[in-house]
Amino acid sequence: MPEFPRCQKCDHLISDHSCEGCVYGCGGQDCSCTETFGKKAPLVPGAMLIFKERLRQIDSEGWSADHDDEHFGGALALAAASYALPPGRLFMEIEAPYGSRHLSWDDLARIWPFDNSWDKRPQEGCTNEERIRGLVKAGALVAAEIDRLQRVEQRRRR
Repeated sequence: MPEFPRCQKCDHLISDHSCEGCVYGCGGQDCSCTETFGKKAPLVPGAMLIFKERLRQIDSEGWSADHDDEHFGGALALAAASYALPPGRLFMEIEAPYGSRHLSWDDLARIWPFDNSWDKRPQEGCTNEERIRGLVKAGALVAAEIDRLQRVEQRRRR
């Protein structure tokens, strides 16, 4: 992933594209918050939070492509799903082709794929800010799993 400097006014990553009409009011700085996949389109704040979290995971945690490639079998997707689950649900009823199934929160919590020391999911009674942080981590983990699967496909095609 390329290294981009940060905008002095809105702290978003600066790409090589202009920031006309920046949704964060950076005043025309050359900022990546209006550049998405080569098209001029303002990102919604949630998407920017996920983008910034993924960069933090790579830069601060060292979760490089090589590291992510070690987590096969859907582990990153399971971690994302775990973060996305609403905390404190006591049970869910799932409609299945052959009848309903009740899942307790304990059942859902068991999908966490890593050592429990890495489990930083929001707990029951968490604030909206903590819930949003968990959803941002979920989105970043989904992005990591997508990138991992794309690399698998690239290697397969060689």
